[in-house]
Amino acid sequence: SISKMQSQTLATKLSFAFVFGPASGHINPSLPLARCLVGMGHEVHYLSRPAMKSAIEDTGATYSSDFDWESELYEGREI
Repeated sequence: SISKMQSQTLATKLSFAFVFGPASGHINPSLPLARCLVGMGHEVHYLSRPAMKSAIEDTGATYSSDFDWESELYEGREI
C-alpha cells in the first residue's frame, strides 16, 4: 500500500538533484515529482535559472542558481 511505502521511504531519506537549462518547459513537469519526494521526507535540490526560483521553492525543494555554481559557463556572455 502507499502508506506502507511512504513509511518505508521515510526510514531511508534520499537526496535528489535536478539540473535543468533555461527552459521552463523542462522544469515544470518535474515540479509535481519534487513536491511528492519532499512530502515523502526526501531532500530535493535544483540547479536552475533564477526565473524558476519561486516555482522550485514552492515545492519545498532547495534552489541553487546556475549563475552562481556554473559561472564559467556565462563568462563574457550577455545574460
